[in-house]
Amino acid sequence: MYRQSSSEAFYLADAAVEHARVKFLADRSWWLPPNSPTFTDTLGRGRCDLTVTQFGTGDSVDLVADGFVQNAHRRIEVRAKVPPTGFDIPLFVGAT
Repeated sequence: MYRQSSSEAFYLADAAVEHARVKFLADRSWWLPPNSPTFTDTLGRGRCDLTVTQFGTGDSVDLVADGFVQNAHRRIEVRAKVPPTGFDIPLFVGAT
């Protein structure tokens, strides 16, 4: 029974990392203040938690995802480079 719970906890942690990946692809600043750098969701028989922190001064972030199912706990830690969003530079258009 523990093996099943442990596997489910791992997949929940992985789902939290995938959630962050999708959010970063849509908007790289979704986690910056005043937004919350954490995410919690209940799925199936357990829950997943995600914490995002900036690594250094560059475009890298640390993701720590935890999955919990009954007495099983699995953690995934990822350091990722966040891609720039589509139009990172303001564009001013005027007619002459």
